[in-house]
Parts: sequence; C-alpha cells; structure tokens
Amino acid sequence: MACERGNRITEADSVRFLAVLALLNIRTDHQTEQHAGKTTLGLARHHGLSVYDAAYVELAMRLGLPLAAKDEALRKAARAVGLSILPER
Repeated sequence: MACERGNRITEADSVRFLAVLALLNIRTDHQTEQHAGKTTLGLARHHGLSVYDAAYVELAMRLGLPLAAKDEALRKAARAVGLSILPER
C-alpha cells in the first residue's frame, strides 16, 4: 500500500476503508470490455478523452444514466452525445 508507505494513511485507515467498501452495493460491469475496442476507443478519439474517461461516457450511454463529473472535457463529451449531466456541487 503506497499510501501507507508514504505515511499518508495508517494501516488502521486502510482496514476501515476496506470495511466501508465491503458495505457498498458495488457492481462490476462485465460488458465494458466488449465495448472497449470499438465504442469506447471511438469516443476517446472523437472527443479527445482518455480511454479511462471515455469508458465512463460509454457506460452512462449504455445504461441510460446521467454522468457525474467535474472535468470539463468529460462534461463536454457527455453533452455532445446527449447525456444528462448531474450538477456540480
């Protein structure tokens, strides 16, 4: 754990963080990899995004969900493909 080695967090902090993660209803999207080579890469190229950021846009498009982002390039790409964007707060 790099953060522990850098003394930014303690081992106890790591344990608490992992316990909180275990309580969350996190789902893994197994279809993302099927779209990475074509749709996601195309979005990245067309909108000048990293593939990492384009994956968020692709997932929101596919699931019909609004996008939550503060990054203006990501918000601009989301608007361009017709996604709703959650307000910055």
